[in-house]
Amino acid sequence: MIWVDTDGCVSAQQYCSLFLTSIMKNMDVAVEGAVKDSLNGSFKGGVYSGTLQNGGVGIAPFHDFQSQIPQSLQDQLNTIKQGIEDGSISVDPKDYSS
Repeated sequence: MIWVDTDGCVSAQQYCSLFLTSIMKNMDVAVEGAVKDSLNGSFKGGVYSGTLQNGGVGIAPFHDFQSQIPQSLQDQLNTIKQGIEDGSISVDPKDYSS
């Protein structure tokens, strides 16, 4: 299965053998940025959107499944991740609304 919010192998270590990977909300990145901005007087408030580009979301390692995921698939996932980060791959949410 795929865990969400945190790295499941860290949050629920006893079930790590069941987690293919985890999609992580890196809230620590948002909080650290807000604290630093507050300290230096540049905090603006508003809505924070975590992205791959700003480190606000991420994909955990495959942990126990690492050896079972073909390297070619891992390479493709890394290429997609980099494409999303650099903007060469994007999705318009309007394409998926009814």
